[in-house]
Amino acid sequence: MQKVLLVNDELNTLFSFKQTLQSGNHHWEILTAKDGTSALEIVSREAIDIIISALQMQDMNGVELLSKVSI
Repeated sequence: MQKVLLVNDELNTLFSFKQTLQSGNHHWEILTAKDGTSALEIVSREAIDIIISALQMQDMNGVELLSKVSI
């Protein structure tokens, strides 16, 4: 099972996207983060396979987030 991390500071968008992904016939565990800081905390303790992030967020943008994630 792959772990997918969704990151978006717009909570309605975040949970709508989560519901959409879960409704498909996928073998994914969907994790969510409301901002870049929360996403980095999750990445530090979970083996994440895929990150889908908003580009514009309050605390850090999606590019900054991905640049801080070590692979």
